Amino acid sequence: MIVWNRLALLGLAGQAAVVSGIVAIVWLLAAPVAYEISGVRGLVTAACGATVCLIGAQLALFITSLFRGSSAAMYALVLAMLARTIIPLLLGVVLHRQVPALAQAGIIFYLLVFYMATLATETVLMLAHVQSSSTS
Repeated sequence: MIVWNRLALLGLAGQAAVVSGIVAIVWLLAAPVAYEISGVRGLVTAACGATVCLIGAQLALFITSLFRGSSAAMYALVLAMLARTIIPLLLGVVLHRQVPALAQAGIIFYLLVFYMATLATETVLMLAHVQSSSTS
């Protein structure tokens, strides 16, 4: 419960650091598999997938921070969801089509892995914030 309360008190920079840390941990977990499958190219591809998803996640956090209060919650939800989804989708498709080495190393699979990690992390951060504001 103490961790949950601390998550709720994090500002934008703290939330961004948590998301970045989780992405780094997931990359470290994916790195041996990426290297085994595609060598150094796999490591670069995993890093590209992580970076693309992190950009979308950080933008979604920023958008969410702009909208405070229950009246703006729906706007924050929709705009953050668009940023979190469209950026990795568009950049992922562009990278897949324009950089054959990334496509061969499986950029789409890494995007899925890192997208799920950032989505889960942001959901936990948002739930902690919503729960603390409803009990206060």
